[in-house]
Amino acid sequence: MKPIISFIIPTYNKAPFLKKLLESLCLLNGDQTQFEIIVVNDGSTDTTEKVVKDFFDRLPLKYVSLPHQGVSPTRNEGLRHAQAELVAFLSDDYILPRNYLENMLPVFENHEVMVVKPLLTIAENDLLHRSRLLSYRYHMAECFFETLPQRTHTAAPIVFPSKPSRFFHATEVSGAAIARRTVYQRFGNFREDLASAEDSELGERIARAGIRIWLQPQVEVQIAFHSSLWASLKRSFTYGTNWLLYHQLIGRTVYSPPNTYRWLRSQRRQMRKAKTLARYARNRTEALLLLPYLYLHLAASSYGLFKAHRRNAI
Repeated sequence: MKPIISFIIPTYNKAPFLKKLLESLCLLNGDQTQFEIIVVNDGSTDTTEKVVKDFFDRLPLKYVSLPHQGVSPTRNEGLRHAQAELVAFLSDDYILPRNYLENMLPVFENHEVMVVKPLLTIAENDLLHRSRLLSYRYHMAECFFETLPQRTHTAAPIVFPSKPSRFFHATEVSGAAIARRTVYQRFGNFREDLASAEDSELGERIARAGIRIWLQPQVEVQIAFHSSLWASLKRSFTYGTNWLLYHQLIGRTVYSPPNTYRWLRSQRRQMRKAKTLARYARNRTEALLLLPYLYLHLAASSYGLFKAHRRNAI
């Protein structure tokens, strides 16, 4: 029997988190004949292979091992092995809720729906991870609401609609989203020259064709990773260095700081954005505590973009 959905899991040196994801897939409501799981090992040096083999008798698994190439080639390899008409890319540190299939799949009964995305939440609740979650939810709200309502930490948090609805200008096709296979057949695979934002670039191609991504707010996928501040800042820096290439690929003009002085002056904009994000904290105290974390991530990303411009100018 052909599966309804193919779960593709690119993984690299996250064996403990991959185990939690596979355990959550074992607990999904519904019949396992509905899905197949394709784990693509991107040259991991930990116990990833052993973890996957331990689940062969519990899940409909395929295992593909590659030399280390990066996330885009790994995703594309998984797509080549997928058999189902629906495809979902899962990060190896996700934990799926039991209601994932029963709430996501019925949305596709509407034949106009091409991509459905759940909400994401973060397991850790310290300040660093709260700041990451706050940034993500604000980005989701920017995508969903035509005009983002002005709020402060004394007002109610942003409330997403309770039923599946179309985004206005969302472009990400990852984040545990499910897409029809025809989307990839029409728009192609993930660009392998991008080290990050490869999902946003593909989403931009999809959005420009007039295809809207749907939000299913009844499903919350948990991100289980625990990141240090230094690792998190390095990730933001990498996003920044890649942002120049990403914007060039989609044809957008990017502000190019001509020198270090102008870049330092531009940090005022980053601080203003951090203050805007902090307004969505749960209370005034949390807003003050989160502000440095929010600013550091924005500054690291903008510094990466600055360095990319400098290299491009040489």
